Amino acid sequence: QSKHERLHDRISSVFQGAFTHRFRDVDVTVRKACIESLGSWVAMYPTHFLDDSFLKYIGWAMNDPDQHVRRSALAALKPLYAPKKGSSMQIQAMDLFTQRFAPRVLKMTSD
Repeated sequence: QSKHERLHDRISSVFQGAFTHRFRDVDVTVRKACIESLGSWVAMYPTHFLDDSFLKYIGWAMNDPDQHVRRSALAALKPLYAPKKGSSMQIQAMDLFTQRFAPRVLKMTSD
């Protein structure tokens, strides 16, 4: 295996082993930290995390009962909708997410 493949496997293992379980934690601070971390991961490693299988967690967080978690979800999305020059791949990758979660983002303006 190449270093890239090993890194990919390790990231997936950590994500499945920790994030997916803590994402629904009873502690608001833990849920908020999960979403903030995922937002950072997407920004740092978009080739891996800019995918619906990861973005859906940010979308689901927009329905969290706690306003701080919902705000963290929006904050995680902000840089994804303001991509750097020449990153049309990022906009395309966000298309399905946008179609699915745009109604929720609009509804959040009245939360």
